[in-house]
Formats: sequence, structure tokens, C-alpha cells
Amino acid sequence: MSIDSGGPLLRHGAAALAETPAVERSSRMFEGPDPLQMARALTEKYGPDALAFARERAARAHAVGDEIAFDAWRLVIEATERLLGETADA
Repeated sequence: MSIDSGGPLLRHGAAALAETPAVERSSRMFEGPDPLQMARALTEKYGPDALAFARERAARAHAVGDEIAFDAWRLVIEATERLLGETADA
């Protein structure tokens, strides 16, 4: 029984990397929920305390060295500040 599919052979090491074509990826492939959606959900659930909640989560991410989560929570904080500011102005 042969496992040869007729396609290119798999190689290990640097040869495999050199011959592997780049794959186009969606810019949203690794992104989570939209920061504005998160901010809306937090303000609906926690009201004015949503900002403290988001800041605490950002602090946790920073404390464990999770830069991706920290950046995501920073965006949520900015969106929450805008939402709460709009609510206060209304």
C-alpha cells in the first residue's frame, strides 16, 4: 500500500520552510470580539463599574505578561470610556 498522494513530498527542517508558500490570512483571523461590542456588553451588565472591570482585566493580563490580551483590554477600556462619556452627556 502506498501513501504517496502524487503531490509534493513532506520534508522536515529548513527545507520544508524554504519551500512552503506563504498563506494569506484574514486580518481578523486571530482577533477576538470587537472592542465596542465588548464595551457595550460590559456597560449593560455593570453600568459605570464596567470601566473598573475592564481595567482590572487589563491589569491581570499585564501582570502575567499577556501582551495580546492587554492590548485587547486597552481597546475595550477606550471604547467603554467613550460609551460612558456618551451616556453621561445624554
